[in-house]
Order: sequence, then structure tokens, then C-alpha cells
Amino acid sequence: MSSFFKFLAQTSPDLKKYLLKELTLLGLNPIAKSGSHFLSRFKFIFQIFFLEINEIEFRATEEKLFDVMYRIRTIEGLKLQIGSEIVARGEKELEKNLKKMPWFLTSF
Repeated sequence: MSSFFKFLAQTSPDLKKYLLKELTLLGLNPIAKSGSHFLSRFKFIFQIFFLEINEIEFRATEEKLFDVMYRIRTIEGLKLQIGSEIVARGEKELEKNLKKMPWFLTSF
């Protein structure tokens, strides 16, 4: 069974509507952030088309990621989330939470 990864696809402002369409055609619907499905979907579409948000978040399996990389031409950058979100109110708390992650190097 494949696990899903969370990605942020980056593009230029002029190409974001085409990126959204390409992701949808591949069956990768963007992630709605909060609220009811309709309301959050409306907010997401509003942000994509009317605000300067040039990243579209989606979830995909490793196999589907290869399909995205091969077929989608409007992605300028692709970020992968490798851990959970960190909440920190200051530098010390941030450093403490980062050290809990397995990839953190203590030489920084």
C-alpha cells in the first residue's frame, strides 16, 4: 500500500490557473484548508485567482508524483513536506522542536 505525501507546487502568477487545471485532470485535487468543503473550496479558488498565491498544495503517492513530474509543464518548483508542522513561540522552542525531528543536524 502506497502512502501519500504532501506537496506544494510552485508556479508563476500567470500559470496558476493552468497548473490547477492540470492537477485536476490528473485526479490530484488541491487540499482545502478549513471549514465546510464548499466554503473552503470557494476560498481556495478565490485565493488562487485573485490573490498573489503561487503555490498549490496537493497530496500524491510516489507513483503519482512521477506522473506529475512527467506530464505537468507548469510547475516551476515542487516542495515536499517531510515532517509535521512545528509550533514555536520563540527561538529556543523552535530549536527544541526541530531537534525532535530525525533529520535535524546539531552542528548548526
